[in-house]
Parts: sequence; C-alpha cells; structure tokens
Amino acid sequence: MSSGPHLALGLGLGLALGLALGPRLALGLAPPTPSQNAEIDEEVRMELGTSSPLLAGSPQKVEVRFHANATADEVRRPLRVSVNVGRFDPVEHVSPGTYRTWFTPPAEKHPQIALVAVWRETGPLAHVEFLRIPLFGRTRLPVRTRQGAQVVVVAGGVRSATVTADKTGRAIVPFLVPPGVERVVAQSSYQSIRSENTVKVVMPPYNRLTLAATPHTIEANGEAIATIHAFYDVPNPPSIDRIKITADGGIVEPASADGAHYQFRLRPNRGTQARKLKLTARVVGDRVSRAETTLKLGVPAPERMYVEPEAKVVAADGESTLTIKMLVTDRLGLGVAGLALTATVARGELGKIKDTGLGEYEVTFTSPQPAAYPKSGEVVLHAALLTPATPVGDRTTVGDRTTGGGATGKATHKPSLQGRATIRIVPPPWPARVTFALEPERPAVDGPDFGVHVKAYDLAGRPASYSLTLEAQGARAKPLHEIDTGHYVASVSPNGKTQTIKLVVTDAEARFREERILTLAPPTKTWALRFRMGASYAKPSLIPAGGVDVCVRPHVLASRLNLCAGALVSRLTANHSIRVDDRLSVTTKAELIMLPLELRLTIDLIKTGQVAVYAGLGGGLSAYAHRTNTSIDQAEVERGVAPSAILMLGTSFEHVFVEATASTTQYSGEAFDAPSLMIGALAGFRVDLL
Repeated sequence: MSSGPHLALGLGLGLALGLALGPRLALGLAPPTPSQNAEIDEEVRMELGTSSPLLAGSPQKVEVRFHANATADEVRRPLRVSVNVGRFDPVEHVSPGTYRTWFTPPAEKHPQIALVAVWRETGPLAHVEFLRIPLFGRTRLPVRTRQGAQVVVVAGGVRSATVTADKTGRAIVPFLVPPGVERVVAQSSYQSIRSENTVKVVMPPYNRLTLAATPHTIEANGEAIATIHAFYDVPNPPSIDRIKITADGGIVEPASADGAHYQFRLRPNRGTQARKLKLTARVVGDRVSRAETTLKLGVPAPERMYVEPEAKVVAADGESTLTIKMLVTDRLGLGVAGLALTATVARGELGKIKDTGLGEYEVTFTSPQPAAYPKSGEVVLHAALLTPATPVGDRTTVGDRTTGGGATGKATHKPSLQGRATIRIVPPPWPARVTFALEPERPAVDGPDFGVHVKAYDLAGRPASYSLTLEAQGARAKPLHEIDTGHYVASVSPNGKTQTIKLVVTDAEARFREERILTLAPPTKTWALRFRMGASYAKPSLIPAGGVDVCVRPHVLASRLNLCAGALVSRLTANHSIRVDDRLSVTTKAELIMLPLELRLTIDLIKTGQVAVYAGLGGGLSAYAHRTNTSIDQAEVERGVAPSAILMLGTSFEHVFVEATASTTQYSGEAFDAPSLMIGALAGFRVDLL
C-alpha cells in the first residue's frame, strides 16, 4: 500500500447482478469483460439489445438477436436455444440469417454466467454452439479514509463512480461485480496524495453446467438415438466420467469430450408410454452445478413439405439424371422421417424415393428421350405425402405418369401434403438436325474450292451452337467455323477426279451424324470447238460475221483461262448507181470480204457452277479481198493482209455463250478505204472435245 490516507474496506454480501455492455454486443466463449465483442465462430453471433448493465435478479427482459449462417437446407430448420440460468422466450425468425428472442435473467442476485447453447434442429448430428452472457452483481463497499478524499473501486476492470468521503472519512461506494472476480481494489486520492488497498472477494458459487438435446422429438422404438450436449464452464474441465446424466426412461452413454464440451448418446426404452423424457445432469464434486432438459417421445406430425432439385436444369438426352430432394417438417420446422411419399412426372422417369433421414427424402429423375422433349421446355414434378393405408408396391402408374414409390412402399390416392418442383428441360448438347447449302450450288470435279454452309438446330427448332466437325470423303474439307449462332462455314477442295463426294457432320460427343451425297459437275474438257455468229457495226453499215474457234483450257488458275485460235468471216458490200444521161446509167457494186485469223486469251472473272463471266483480248492478221463491179466492166480484185486487235466481254451458261467485241483493223487499198473500228455482238455454242 502506498503512503497516504488509511483505507479500511468492508465488502457486504447483499449483491445484485448486472452486465455493463454497450448496445448490441456480440458475446462468445472468451472470458467476458464489460466491453467485450466476442464471436464464437463464423457461424453464429449473439447480440444483446441493451446499452445498460444486465443485472442478475432483474425481472426486466432484454432482447437478444442471433445471426447464423446457413445453407439453403439448414435455413428451413428452426434455431433452438437452451440456457443454464434464466430463460429464453421462443425464438422468432426476423430475416434470412437473423433470429430474435428475449432473455430473462435468473432470480439469484450473485455474479454468474448464463451459458447459452445455440443450434439448428437438424437431428442427432446437429452442431451446437455455446455462448456466455456475463451477469453482474451489485454491492456497496464501505471505505474509511481521510475527510474529503475521492474514492473509486475497481472490480474486474470495471470502475465505480467516484464518491467523496464525509466528515468522518467514511465513503459508501456502490459498484458492479462481474462474475469470476476474486479481488477488488479501492483507490483513494486527496490533493496529490494517493493510496489503494486490495481486498479478496469470496463470491457464492454458481451453476456452471448447461445442457442441449437434439432432436427435440424422438421415437421410442429402441433404435432412434438423440445426442445430449453438456458444457461445463470451468478453467480445467474434468474427464467425461465425472459428468453424470440420467434419463427416466432411457439409456445414456458417454460419446466424446472436447475440452468443456461433452457429448452423450441417449436411446429411449422401447415401447415406453411416456410422452416426455426428462434428463438430469450433474458434476461429481460440484454441488451447485446442475442442468435439466426434456425430450418429447413419439413421431412429430408433418405439417409442411419442400421440394427442390439440387440443380434445376437437365438435358433431354434420356440419360442425364437429377436428384430431387424433399423435406417434410413439423410445425417447428423439424424433419419428420419414416413417411410414405410419392412423386410423379409427365415426362422422364423417376426412381424409388429414398428416406435419407432427418425428414429428408430424395428421388432420382432421369431426363426424357430427345423424341419426348416437351415444347414448353419444362417438366413439373408433383410430390405428395400419403397416409399409409393402401399398399401399392414400390411403383405406381397413374394415367400416363410414372410414379416413384414411397420410402415405406405404401401409398394412397389421398395426399395429406403436397409439393412441386419445376425442372427445366434443355435440348441435348448435340443438334437435332442440320441443313447443307453449297456455294456454288453445283461445283465441278476439277473446279475451285467451294463453300459448305451448315446450319444446326436444336429440338425446339432454334439455331444453336455446338462443337461440330465436317468430314469430306473424296475431297479435302477445312474445319467448320461459326459465323453466326448455329451457322457454320467450311471450304471443300475437290480432288479433280471424284465426281461423288460424301459430306459428314458429327458432334464432339459422337451422338449426332448427318450425311449428304454431292454429285459434282463433270470435269471441264480441255479442248473445245466454238461456233459463233453475229454482226459488227461500222458506220454506216451493219456487217454480218460468222466463224469457228479451237479452244484449249489449261489447268492453271483453277481452269479459269481459255486460249482460242480461230477465224471469223465477214462481208461488207456497197452499191452505187450513177446516171450519165437520159439513155445511160452506170451501177457500181463494191464487195469487201474479211477473214481475221485471231489468237485470243480470256479469263473467267466470275464462275459460279456452269455460269461464267469472262473478259479477254486478242490479235492477229486479217486477210481481205476487195472487188468492184460496174455495169460496164469488172475491176481488178485487190488482196492484202492487215494487223488486227480485239477486246471482248462475254458470259456463258453451260455450252452457250454471248460476247460483245470491239475490234480495230485498217482495211484500205487503191480503190477503197474501210472503217477501222467495229463494235460487234456474237452468240455461239461450245462443243467440248477432250
């Protein structure tokens, strides 16, 4: 003790309890302090809805909220709580993961800890969490010191309000004592003089044991088992053999111990007529710690059914399966096992319904065959709980529906509970059909590469994307590539020999195969004769022409070139009449015969099937003969050779062709001068030779 005013302490035993906590504090298993925000784990948190100390012995209720993470299956299960001292009101579900209740502190007013067990009712294997709520005691500590001194009492980290000593040097300090405190410290200060004194505190012992039993209802058939959880809150937990649990109508056996957490197995006696089974727990060597709880005996009445597939989409391939889970619960949301259920679907197949325990059932759904694909793209599963009155075996047919039998092999036509699940049926991952289109429509055996357009459709008739492969027997095909949803394009190269090609489209899973036989156009002949006739215009005359060509098509540039040699005969005439006098007139007839010998080269600019558009140029020598006759005498014939040049643009369809030409040749002599530029049009027919 430091020097200063003398402190005399006295601690009374008339205590009231309280808890100095901030608003909505989360409490856990760590040693509690007034400002603690502890979390038991990531699954459950508890909050007290008060900013004032929670006092033992107070009749005032305090709101308590639990925040519990849960899976989709667990969220339907109720949250249960149990406590060693005080009591909880029924738990309410506020929002997903949030629950609310009210806690009433115990009547005893000494410091203690309320041990709260929290769990979801999922059966004997339910995970139980344990939380602490520290409850404070209130007392008044008399302190002797100097007149006017400022006195403060510190207990377990909690400071009291400052009290000033009276004229006699006496101060009565009210303060809160948290549970587990063994010493309090009184601090006195007067001006610059400070002193303190420590007093050992002896608190009444309190109940440190709590129980939880799950599930809340169990069948007394000699086989059903419940799990009893005991939590003994001491620094050094004893072995499990010191925890004694008795049941008035059942057998309790120790199972495991993890620190202060003990587990036991309870099996009610077969055939007992009691509706409840009382459990009592105590600890050897601890006369204060005791806990009690009860279990209901019997089969809970089912009141609600949930039906949900683990995945809501399945392909209509006749093989894919889907597990449909069903949960039947009682009014508290606890699972009810051992029931007779039935399930039906309009398309597809259902297996036998299995009871997996804890009120959960499951049945396997096999998707329909592609031919039975529903136009709506959905199949509705109807499930029902049937009263076990009429045995119908493991499977029943009702109309055109296939029915899965109940877990107990019993069924009736009067369902007491019903549920349904909509299963989306998608087309299988391969096309229902494909279409082919060629570009050009009829490619040639020795022609250029041609395009193959493949369009894939699903069972609903919609374009759909797949992993498709194109093979060509008798040709070489490049891989398909998708240019739009379900629209694929590939290039195919003929080998120049095979006239029949088989196209085969398959999918990656080898579940689809579509074939198409193509008959290609015959190979292009290399040698051909072309017969042509037409007319050319040379102002002011129209000059008829006709001739023949010998053409060769070399196998270069995809056989687009044509080299032709030929002759084209044309004749130009002019008649004149000159009157000399009344008795004499002279008539003149001029005739020019032209025979161009040409060599021409053309190239197909566009070639689609048997249609081609070509252009070319040519040149050569044009032989000519000119003769003039008059009514008086006959002139000499003039002959010669002149160079010629020609441009042409034409189109052909199979063996017929049409050309437009422009040619220039200078025909001139002593007695004539013919025009050098002629524009012509020709039509002809091609005869393939070799």
